[in-house]
Amino acid sequence: TKVRVTNVRSAESSGQMLTQDENLVTVDLQVQYRVSNAEAYVLNVRDSNQALAFATDSALRHEVGSSSLDDVLTEGRAELAIRIEQRLQNFLRDYGAGLEVVRVNVESTQPPSAVQDSFREVQRAREDEQRLKEEAETYRNKIVPEARGQAQRMIEEANAYKQEVIERARGETARFKQLLAVYENAPVVTRERMYIQAVEQVLTNSSKILVDTESSGNMMYLPLDRLTQNRLPANSSKSSGNNSNAQQVDIQALTDQVLQEVQNRQNANIRRSR
Repeated sequence: TKVRVTNVRSAESSGQMLTQDENLVTVDLQVQYRVSNAEAYVLNVRDSNQALAFATDSALRHEVGSSSLDDVLTEGRAELAIRIEQRLQNFLRDYGAGLEVVRVNVESTQPPSAVQDSFREVQRAREDEQRLKEEAETYRNKIVPEARGQAQRMIEEANAYKQEVIERARGETARFKQLLAVYENAPVVTRERMYIQAVEQVLTNSSKILVDTESSGNMMYLPLDRLTQNRLPANSSKSSGNNSNAQQVDIQALTDQVLQEVQNRQNANIRRSR
């Protein structure tokens, strides 16, 4: 009898069996094998193909019976094929069948037809769960670095503001200490100077004219009627820019005359006091 030891052959097995959690499942299996020992293949076993079929069915039922329905139907199929291949090879070695398993492929695993719809619903729910987990993980990977960056930026801004406040306070403290030393040497002069500086800052942008009348009780007369008559005539045909210039000239002239009047009264008071 001639036996080809280089050819890879295949055998199929299918059937319903119980899983570890006592659920029925239908499994379709393909075994790829070759003859590794021609003498043992011919002499040790009367029907090598039948021995292979029995060993395959035994290995398949043992491994499926040791697995849960979820493992058989979903992620555990690849691992199931590896375990079946290893157990089948051990069986054939114990039989001395002269066969070597090349590969075991689990073609399909299906629940009974009565529960297939329910199982598909479960599968879709698991797929949705996995998708939501992946979306949540993606969102977390996006939002966490942004939040950390924002927190770091806020910390840096707070530290910068803190340093600015500290430096400003140190500057104010140093200025106050310098002013204190000057004040201790000449308190009256220092108070007057500080008062004048404060008044200058307050009245810098003020359009009001302040007149000191404490030295005289006489009523001050300002010739507003003559100042009004001397104002430049406003022509209706002139532009708004010319009117604005005329008003500025009137204000300046009025200011000069008021200051001149104040100075004259002060001089008169000085002469009377002599």
